[in-house]
Amino acid sequence: MASQNKYEFGMIQQVLQASDLEKVEKKKKKAEECTNQALVELFSQKSISKTTEDNSGDLEALYKEYIESANKIEEEIKDKEVKDAQKRKKKKKEKEDPERLSRTIFVGNVSLKVTRKDIKKLFAKFGNIETIRIRSVPVAESKLPKKVALLQKKFHKERDSMNAYVVFKEKSSAEKALESNGYLLEGLHLRVDKADFQKVDQKLCLFVGNLPFSLSDEELRSHFKDCGWIEDIRIIRDKATGLGKGFGYVRFKNSDGVMLGLKLHESDFKGRKLRVFRSRNENQEKRKSKPSFRGVRTTSKKEFEKVLRSEGPKRGSKASNALYRIQHKHQKQIKNKQAKNNQKNMRKKGMKGVPR
Repeated sequence: MASQNKYEFGMIQQVLQASDLEKVEKKKKKAEECTNQALVELFSQKSISKTTEDNSGDLEALYKEYIESANKIEEEIKDKEVKDAQKRKKKKKEKEDPERLSRTIFVGNVSLKVTRKDIKKLFAKFGNIETIRIRSVPVAESKLPKKVALLQKKFHKERDSMNAYVVFKEKSSAEKALESNGYLLEGLHLRVDKADFQKVDQKLCLFVGNLPFSLSDEELRSHFKDCGWIEDIRIIRDKATGLGKGFGYVRFKNSDGVMLGLKLHESDFKGRKLRVFRSRNENQEKRKSKPSFRGVRTTSKKEFEKVLRSEGPKRGSKASNALYRIQHKHQKQIKNKQAKNNQKNMRKKGMKGVPR
């Protein structure tokens, strides 16, 4: 057997360690197949004949080594899983910590040319920085991890920006840093806001629909720049690709900008007709869209049918009697309406004796 294929003690442990990463990242079954295949190759390198009694000792030693190595690797995997769980718990706690959020700012529309050092240099003048986290990196390939894409500069060709979170040591520093909203860095206007995203005045916001998916914040800003001072641009994007979903929001500093912005409704933009409306409060929308049973005169026929066709309480109960009364009133209402329409039609035809 060639020297490079010679079996050496400890090679089983190396194979198991190499497959450790696969066990974490892939499914258990697939990882086991990879490990078993590697072990088969190792066993083939050490020539052992099961029929030869002389090699029985070697076989037992090899099996013992395998068991010891497997147990050791299993313990390492368990320790790693425990540590990973602790890290996730810590991150979740940090994310939900109100005090930490009050010291954190969101920085949007950051150029892909910008590095952590550039961000630190920009915001260090406001106070001591605890951490800087880069988020929403537009990766070129869906399978490529975002950290790797950031290091190797492998970005989506139709995207030019990412987001970041800056955590200060003092709350006052985060408050001061909000002054940098709209700052031009590497040709892009930064969107700087509090990380807890406090409520903004909806009267100063416009909803913009029918946007191209590959649109940048700067292109949308350029279309509305003549309307007035723009506080920020927010295009709703897909988390995986970073591409737009076809709509976004423009927030102005005053109501004059909103009035001028509304005039851009159905304006031409990259071969599309924009839909521009006043932004509505999401909570108000939920209240409006939520179906409710409001009584006979204000309840639609569809809502009635839904209630009446549903499996209600047993006949004879107060609830079933109430449903019967509602149904009876509804039918009576329809008959009265039909009678009025008939009278109206008869009067139009000039028939005498029709009551008014």
